[in-house]
Amino acid sequence: MQISKLVSVYAIAFASAICAADVPPGGVEVPLNGDRGGGQSGLFIDSGKKVVVGRKRIVEVYDVEKKTMVGSQEIKGGAVNVILPADSDGSHLLVGAGTMLSVLDSETIKLGGVFEMSGPGPRFVGVIPAGGLFWFAAGTNIKCFDIQSGAAKDCAIAPVAAPLSAFAIATDGSHLAYAVQGAGAGDVTVVDVKTGKVTSEIKGKSMNVGMPPPAVSSVVFSPDSKEVAVNIGLGPLRRHSVETGQLIAEYADDAGVLVAYSGDGTMFARVTQNASMQRTVTVYKLSGGSVVAKLPVGKVSVTSLAFSHDGKLLVIIPAAKAFYLCPMTVGKK
Repeated sequence: MQISKLVSVYAIAFASAICAADVPPGGVEVPLNGDRGGGQSGLFIDSGKKVVVGRKRIVEVYDVEKKTMVGSQEIKGGAVNVILPADSDGSHLLVGAGTMLSVLDSETIKLGGVFEMSGPGPRFVGVIPAGGLFWFAAGTNIKCFDIQSGAAKDCAIAPVAAPLSAFAIATDGSHLAYAVQGAGAGDVTVVDVKTGKVTSEIKGKSMNVGMPPPAVSSVVFSPDSKEVAVNIGLGPLRRHSVETGQLIAEYADDAGVLVAYSGDGTMFARVTQNASMQRTVTVYKLSGGSVVAKLPVGKVSVTSLAFSHDGKLLVIIPAAKAFYLCPMTVGKK
């Protein structure tokens, strides 16, 4: 199951092998508890005091200061490959595992509602915390549901022309963005959620003469919902205006596979890999694009990135039995 995440949106293929990762310079390694495989997703909760990590059929909570697990909850489904804030005050989480979506209390980590979602893959989930809705996209359909009851709501989004390959909802709920498989796979369509009408079309760009543009692998809205980051498979990252589709900036130093924005909108982090499959998490300033930090992690796949609420910490979750807390004062370039 492939899932995109709102706020810091992820839509990637998760590695199943558990490998050793290199601890980033200045980072702190936090071992994962027990034998549930590597982390697949994660985010900060409790104002950055805790990290929630999704693994195989379980959600675990780790204390940032103590570096130890302080709670867990068994989850129905398979590997937990998405965890989203389910409401504006962060009191609940929406957890995706296989075809199952679960609502958790973020303080007690106790299980609330459980919904089973069906549809041809890949499948994507997004949340509008202030609106009490979650969006589910699969095949050519994009639908929204009440986050407490799971009841379908009336959404003005018509079926798309071909099966989806990427999907995201803006933080403020104003727009959604998607890409499709097949013809036009390198393009992104931005839609006004209220009217269902297209706001902008972002056209793909060929990387080789005579070849079609490479397919889009993920789309990510910025925290202010004014721009959308378009990740091109193992290619460049491009930031575009939501309203006009105009290119804001392009990053093509290495092939990129994952993107996350800081909550305050001042930075974003990007996982890249070179020809030798060595992966690096690079943190950029949003204004000007200068590099804040370079954090090499070796050849292990990185499955999730998230900034703390104040932007002072970045959690890197690889396909390994540990995750890494990296202060944004390390890895400076």
